Amino acid sequence: MIDSNNKPVILFLHGWGFSKSVWNEITPLFENEYRILTPDLRDFYPGITVNLKKHLDELEIKNPYIVAWSMGFLIGLKLAERIKINKIVSLAAVPFFCCENGLSKDTVSQMKKGLETSPDRVIRKFKQWVYYPDRYKPDNKKTPVNYDSNFMKETLSLLETNDLIELPYNKNTMYFFGEKDAVLPIKAIESFDLKRAFIYEDSGHNFFIKNKIHLAERIKKFFD
Repeated sequence: MIDSNNKPVILFLHGWGFSKSVWNEITPLFENEYRILTPDLRDFYPGITVNLKKHLDELEIKNPYIVAWSMGFLIGLKLAERIKINKIVSLAAVPFFCCENGLSKDTVSQMKKGLETSPDRVIRKFKQWVYYPDRYKPDNKKTPVNYDSNFMKETLSLLETNDLIELPYNKNTMYFFGEKDAVLPIKAIESFDLKRAFIYEDSGHNFFIKNKIHLAERIKKFFD
């Protein structure tokens, strides 16, 4: 966490198969105006949203803004059932299984089974989708993350128990997507009535790295 007690708080929630390090290039763009909190969701397992609420209470943080990537958006919405939040930004959130390509129900089922025998293989395959089409790998030379299969399966199960067609924070939410997202194909969101949505051309599931400056400007404007 970057300490600045007199500023509004942004809670950054990372996606499945990743850690808080995905925000390393993003958070410096917000430090002047906001207090930054970047939890590693693995540290709050089991009962992620319960433990996140407890953590925020301990820090005396109220009404935070949330910027959440992919699976992190589901966790952000579950957290918003427990605390009052200000506004939330969705980066490539999976709305539900509304198309055969991308992260379908069958794919998730196969991933959960694979986590029982070869979690590293499952993560490597998933990251191929995430990095497409840019092939940008910010953590390519870092020490591999030690994945907890139970944690990974619990967070995958969120996809099977939450339907974002009925979004409780639609009026206070802004959505961003990548045009060439292999995890969340663009046709998967066409049927959704999203009030504020922006699509980055020639970008994939981790579009926020490639478009960080423009994205930060849009987020700040929405929060203001």
